[in-house]
Amino acid sequence: MKIRRFKAYRFKSDFRYKKMKISKKIFFNKNIRPTKSNVKKSLFNILNNNIKNKKCVDLFSGSGILGIESLFLGASKVVFNDINYKNIIKVKKNIKKFNFKNVKFYQSNAYTLINRLNNIDIIFIDPPYKICFSNGFINFLKKCITKLNKKGLIYLECSKKYYISSNKFNIFKKKSFGNTSFFIISN
Repeated sequence: MKIRRFKAYRFKSDFRYKKMKISKKIFFNKNIRPTKSNVKKSLFNILNNNIKNKKCVDLFSGSGILGIESLFLGASKVVFNDINYKNIIKVKKNIKKFNFKNVKFYQSNAYTLINRLNNIDIIFIDPPYKICFSNGFINFLKKCITKLNKKGLIYLECSKKYYISSNKFNIFKKKSFGNTSFFIISN
């Protein structure tokens, strides 16, 4: 298996340009779509001051890049979750490489796991795009909001075609890049 090396871009960090190993299979797996660097950069420029000493949850980890980026920016704890065991193993290897200790891993359905978590500062929700259109997704987002601390945030990445009503959610920020949109939702 060929391994591509990608930079885990740092903004205001001592870990500038450390490389992560991400399997080539991730990029050719239709269910995994790592967050593009321009989307990630925009997100972390917005969240930069809000991550230090925060508890974060990466519910659909995939490559784990959002949670790892949070650790670099000073998150006090990050919970990684993916339904695919192989993805969790790869994230664990990258975490070990960077020597982070304040992490927890789950291999679970995100809809089930969120019921077991509380007092979260930031929840990253970057699922396969088709999940955003599934029945029950809005209720899942509402459940996630109940798990946030005061001033907590949810990052939702989805297809540009997906629409969230500002009547149902407090949308702090919305941005679009190509076919991708992201929303930052506050409680």
